Amino acid sequence: MPRHLSDDWLAALNTAADAHDDLSRRTQGVHLVIEQAVTDLTGSREVARWHVVVNDGDVRFESGAAETPDIRFTTDADTARAITAGDTTAQTAFTHGRLQVGGDTTVLLAHHDLLDGLGDVFAAVVLDDD
Repeated sequence: MPRHLSDDWLAALNTAADAHDDLSRRTQGVHLVIEQAVTDLTGSREVARWHVVVNDGDVRFESGAAETPDIRFTTDADTARAITAGDTTAQTAFTHGRLQVGGDTTVLLAHHDLLDGLGDVFAAVVLDDD
């Protein structure tokens, strides 16, 4: 089981995306970059960044900041882990002020089906509890 935000975790997400039967169909014709910034790692001001690149049926999870993200999510480490593990939703975190959204927020409405597919990918990857 990979640790959250590790290279192994990103590799597991890519494997899960490749195995998702419907994700390629959902992302046909879509060109989108979603960046996630996770703050307050291990109680410090350290920030981890990773991003999802959706390119006409291909979905890749990559480490680091995106050059030109369409949308950016920022949250603390505990909230990011809870969303990833399915213990809370991004909508709940946003409503409670624990998730900030930047960039083109119309992307969320325009690509709701795609975002649901990404949720399936995250659910398929079991995290190490450490």
